[in-house]
Amino acid sequence: MHRSLLLIGIDGGTWAVLEPAIQAGCMPFLKSLRDRGVWGVLKSTIPAITPAAWGAFQTGKNPGASGVYDFYCWSAKERKEYPVNSQYLGKTIWQRFSEAGLTCGVLNVPMTYPPRPIRGVVVSGLLTPSLESDFTYPADFKKELLRAVPDYDILTFKKLQKEKITRKTIHNFVEQMAQTVRVRTRAAKYIIQSRNPDVMMVHFQSSDVIQHGLWHFISTDCPEYTPSLQQYVFETFYRTLDSSIEEIVQEFYPNQLGLGGVFLLSDHGFTRHRTRFNLGNWLVQQGYLRICPARILGFPVSELAQRIRLGRILGFLLPPIWHRKVLSRFYPRPVCVDWDWSRVYASGYCNEGFLFVLENDPLKKEMICKIVVEKLLEVNDPATGGKVIEKVYRKEEVFQGAYLDKMPDLVVCPCPGYSITGGYQYEKTLFEPVQLKTDFHLGKHHPDGFFVAAGEGLIRSGGEQANLLDMAPTLLAYMGVPIPSDMDGQVRQEWFEPSFWQWNPIRRIQEEQKETKGEQEVYSPQEAEKVKKRLEELGYL
Repeated sequence: MHRSLLLIGIDGGTWAVLEPAIQAGCMPFLKSLRDRGVWGVLKSTIPAITPAAWGAFQTGKNPGASGVYDFYCWSAKERKEYPVNSQYLGKTIWQRFSEAGLTCGVLNVPMTYPPRPIRGVVVSGLLTPSLESDFTYPADFKKELLRAVPDYDILTFKKLQKEKITRKTIHNFVEQMAQTVRVRTRAAKYIIQSRNPDVMMVHFQSSDVIQHGLWHFISTDCPEYTPSLQQYVFETFYRTLDSSIEEIVQEFYPNQLGLGGVFLLSDHGFTRHRTRFNLGNWLVQQGYLRICPARILGFPVSELAQRIRLGRILGFLLPPIWHRKVLSRFYPRPVCVDWDWSRVYASGYCNEGFLFVLENDPLKKEMICKIVVEKLLEVNDPATGGKVIEKVYRKEEVFQGAYLDKMPDLVVCPCPGYSITGGYQYEKTLFEPVQLKTDFHLGKHHPDGFFVAAGEGLIRSGGEQANLLDMAPTLLAYMGVPIPSDMDGQVRQEWFEPSFWQWNPIRRIQEEQKETKGEQEVYSPQEAEKVKKRLEELGYL
């Protein structure tokens, strides 16, 4: 029996936004899918960060199996941070589908750059440098795609950081994000038409961008909430997203789903962002981290600049580009750390913070961990008097796998409304309020994402709870592909009619002996050697 599968990723998708958009009549197709399928909350990884979450989705394994916990991985050996990419991941579901003889189309999914060989096509997503890079597999598909969709583009951090949203520019921003959805939809339809894949996934990144930038306007629990702006965002962006999903489904399943299913899912949810807590600055304040002052002609200029708040003064006097150039002469980038003296190092750029204890002696390391955890849980925001840190995990509590020893010793999870900036910030106080004029990220990640699944064999049921790690084994089982024993999630049998499994019984199938012990990659010997060498360079092997 031949079955097909359509996956649609809505980055940052959350019922906190999707439900009001449905109630406003702006997402009728999503409502129709939900009404005839199974839906609920999809719990993200710890941390709930794009690379960690989408990496876990593609492998079915927690971040400890790949070493990917953030946009960068810190090497304790080299005392440096390195950007992550697809080469960090083990075997993905795309490769497992391919080994089973199924063809795949993968469009714009984060953590797919550089694209890896599969049976089908890959167009990499977030973390792709630019259109000038080799962002497709096979490589010649790049020219074909750009001929078919000349305005195809990739959302990059540089482009996002240039966006300054005000009430005057919000309409241009929303329309730009809606146009990104339309272009992505045309690309998805071209892949479906030209390749007719058995498994197709298209991912929309712009939903995450919209919610970061406009959360204060569209969420009713924010003082800046504006009903007219919320309605505009729903009508312009979310209605476009909904109609695009419908177009893709109809292109992939011209006969009303046929023998197959549609799964919509997100990597995490969203919530209000009130305050940033600067973890690196806290470490300096507590005496665990020492920063070396920058010196010009032997004079410690960064100490003087910090005392007079030079950065804030220049911010009023200079345009942004000159502000950064001038300030870089006073403050070294990256921050210069006194490694001989420091005992704890912090990293992290998004929600959670990551601490590495710079101590080899097990007893001393344990003592430092215990004291730091106790102190962090006692931190209160002077503006509110409330707690800042909700939980501090030891790495063994949340990570398992081959890269456990490379993971942060402590994962610091903030309370609702707070986020953590790991690295030391010159001139920053411990608490920085999130304000429209100075911060793009008015919304922040929340661990509760969403999912909707409809189609052959799927029941009608709402309010389900699942983990993002459950998706990989469930999707493999849906397509009758063997499930490796080392996946962390479980097949969600309860989502399906009992009769569905008569042709495809649920069971965990051990893969061949050679793949259960260490051979997790599906590269050629030459490619595998290149990847191994790169990981050795980064201090991961």
